[in-house]
Amino acid sequence: PAYLAERGEPMTLADLAEHEGIAYLRQGRVLAWQWQLDGQWQSVRPTGRLQLDDLHAITQAAIAGFGLAWLPTWLARPHLERGELREVLGSLKGRRYPINALWPHSPHLPLKTRMAIDWLASRLPERLASVTGAGSHDQ
Repeated sequence: PAYLAERGEPMTLADLAEHEGIAYLRQGRVLAWQWQLDGQWQSVRPTGRLQLDDLHAITQAAIAGFGLAWLPTWLARPHLERGELREVLGSLKGRRYPINALWPHSPHLPLKTRMAIDWLASRLPERLASVTGAGSHDQ
């Protein structure tokens, strides 16, 4: 909210060029922000000084007012609810990514693996239900 109060809120994807973006680095590359517009996926490369490879650090930088961030809903939701972040371009549909959990086939799973699977099976449906209908472009 502090950043938006100072710099204004982007209303279109083109407006993002006028804003500081906090970029997410993955394997040394800046990942583009993606939205669906008129049935087509549009990619926008964030411009700004901050390039981080940790989503939690990006979240904290956005809260501190360093710029806009393209965050997964599961991470942004609590900060949105507390008013620490505000969603922009909410009318556009953001890219959704599948969630996968893989483990080696074995007749006897290590206890920590079994516990992780059980935790995901018990908590993930509730967590996903809490973001149903929300895009993955919370900022």
